[in-house]
Amino acid sequence: MTADPGVGRDNQAIEQLYLEYRDKLYYYFFSKLHNHQVSEDLLSEVFVKIVSAMDRYNAAKGAYSTWVFTIAHNTLVNYY
Repeated sequence: MTADPGVGRDNQAIEQLYLEYRDKLYYYFFSKLHNHQVSEDLLSEVFVKIVSAMDRYNAAKGAYSTWVFTIAHNTLVNYY
């Protein structure tokens, strides 16, 4: 099941989003950094950014997963 950003910021939608993307994002960070703690820290940072920006997601610009991973990628770039 894919988290629908249109659902809003209710706890259930956020939990669904977290469950869907947590492992994928963690492994993305870990594959680049090979550091568990930093990967966890960046994962937390990404979810804060996603929840804060949910209302700015625009489906016309791309898939939700692309938007999520763009945020993750930009967070990783900013880390370096």
